[in-house]
Amino acid sequence: MIRRAVVDERDVADAAVAVAVLLTHHAHRDHGPYALTGPETLGRAEQIAQLGSALRRDLRFQALSAARARARMLADGLPEILADALVAAAERRPDPPRVTDHVRRLTGRPAGTFARWAADRAAEFGRREP
Repeated sequence: MIRRAVVDERDVADAAVAVAVLLTHHAHRDHGPYALTGPETLGRAEQIAQLGSALRRDLRFQALSAARARARMLADGLPEILADALVAAAERRPDPPRVTDHVRRLTGRPAGTFARWAADRAAEFGRREP
């Protein structure tokens, strides 16, 4: 099971992060480039469970085979070349990055959790667009 250190887009778009990157003296860094991550690694099933909790709904994750995922993408109208590229990319996806403390280093506050992200956006998932 692939686990990811899901990053809250607010941490990436945070002006404090940008300012800190631009103004920090980089000569003494003991790591490579900044890698903004969430504070924990989660599998897809855990992400769906946390989203379901925020929505107060019973949600479950079911993995699809590459062939079934490709068939669904094609049925949804994706061009064959794009569906093939997405399946190939998913099959060759490298190991996920480690969890870093770079958001805390840059802003002085911890990175946002996926659970907080889901709770903050619960109302958006309930909207029905025409």
